[in-house]
Amino acid sequence: MGLTLGKREILIGIAISLVCLGYKASEYIGYINEKRQWENYVRTMQKNRERLRTGAIENEPKRK
Repeated sequence: MGLTLGKREILIGIAISLVCLGYKASEYIGYINEKRQWENYVRTMQKNRERLRTGAIENEPKRK
């Protein structure tokens, strides 16, 4: 009496594995996007700090 898996059980196992893999992949993609957004934010703040320091911001024309 051995453990045998039918086609249905194997397909269910594959489906569950794919769902878990997709969830982990989307989690990782979300992490990459958050990291990129944070890096862009930091870069923008550094540019603004430099422009404030040099006085460039006060001399810029107003945007319409």
